[in-house]
Amino acid sequence: MSFWPVATAALALGLVGSLHCAGMCGPLAVAGCAKARGSGGALGYFAGRFMAYTTLGALVAHLGKHAFCILPVDAAHAAAVALTALPAAVRGLTLLTKKPPSGLVPLRAKPRSAWLATLARLLPRHGLGLGLATGILPCGLLFGAFSMAAATASPLLGATSMAAFALGSAPGLVVPLLGRGLAARLSFRIPPKIEGLLWCALAVWLAVRLALGEAGCHAPAGGM
Repeated sequence: MSFWPVATAALALGLVGSLHCAGMCGPLAVAGCAKARGSGGALGYFAGRFMAYTTLGALVAHLGKHAFCILPVDAAHAAAVALTALPAAVRGLTLLTKKPPSGLVPLRAKPRSAWLATLARLLPRHGLGLGLATGILPCGLLFGAFSMAAATASPLLGATSMAAFALGSAPGLVVPLLGRGLAARLSFRIPPKIEGLLWCALAVWLAVRLALGEAGCHAPAGGM
């Protein structure tokens, strides 16, 4: 295989699947970059995503057609979902259980949800960690891209393939992040209870992704 056919095919796959990325990873990107100031969160997210994709692309290409039999795919998927869904659920529960201040509060009193608030801080605030985790989240489209990288049997071409895929699929994630930035400039605020429900919905969606990813990736992997 040569450089340009591999890069072009991966770029086309990313562009075609860009809308898919907006639906699958868009909410997670928006949530994870919400606390960052300026564009730092988004830049960190895309940098982490690019690094994860290219590194794993080189790895699966080095291992070749048996990569998905050798690598602990199930464990990686479960770990990625746990590291993203659990903090999201905790933050949602924190917002749902938080009571508005009323009257005087004893100095030594601790809110019941203090432990929830502590765990909620685990969700990456600057995007980099979240971008890195994106590389191992369960996703049928991503699995297809990694399969293309593995087929090159060359670490350099595998990394190139995933770099092109990362660039091609980026527009589907840029749009949700631009929408978040616009909402912030307009001082649009979601009520805490609604925000809490959205965080919990995000956690559920990530868990569903794990189930869908398991069903979508095992059959092709077993045949390699």
